Amino acid sequence: MDIPAGPLARQKRYILMLWCLLGYEPRSLDARVSKQFGVETFVWLTDPAALATLAKDLWSRCRKAGIDPEPAEAGGTRRETATAMAK
Repeated sequence: MDIPAGPLARQKRYILMLWCLLGYEPRSLDARVSKQFGVETFVWLTDPAALATLAKDLWSRCRKAGIDPEPAEAGGTRRETATAMAK
């Protein structure tokens, strides 16, 4: 999925990263956005509040699944190790 440049591109790339980390197909994000926000495709979603809602939900899902939702450039890792999860 190609995220065009723009003021919301970084947030959209982060959402797409979380979506993929959770094991979902990138194209199914369009269906989620269409159902939840009434926008046909994810790349057309321009409401910052809707993007924040989506990001918070995916962040929470990642945490519950034991996936570190922080981007690698921010010091996070893609997945927590089993030993870290056991602590």
